[in-house]
Amino acid sequence: MFTMWPTVVRSQSLKSEKSRIEVTNDTDRVLYLKVEGDDRIVISPHATRKMTKRPGTYSFYASSPGVIPAFGQHDFRSGIIYEWTFYIVTTLR
Repeated sequence: MFTMWPTVVRSQSLKSEKSRIEVTNDTDRVLYLKVEGDDRIVISPHATRKMTKRPGTYSFYASSPGVIPAFGQHDFRSGIIYEWTFYIVTTLR
């Protein structure tokens, strides 16, 4: 069984009211990511996309074909650069 899994690292501070999020798809499959308030984005395998968000807590839903999706919430704070990496975890049934 394959499960989509995210990790988030706060890397540094910006002089900005918004957060910058660098989303990396660390898989061999296309990643579909929907973050509350935004359109769904498509990230190619082993690619990175950048986005900005106002401070707040946002729901997210990440999926790839044939993989159990990841979903939840994340709190983004102003002026922080986040490195958000999605990868696939293989588990036995």
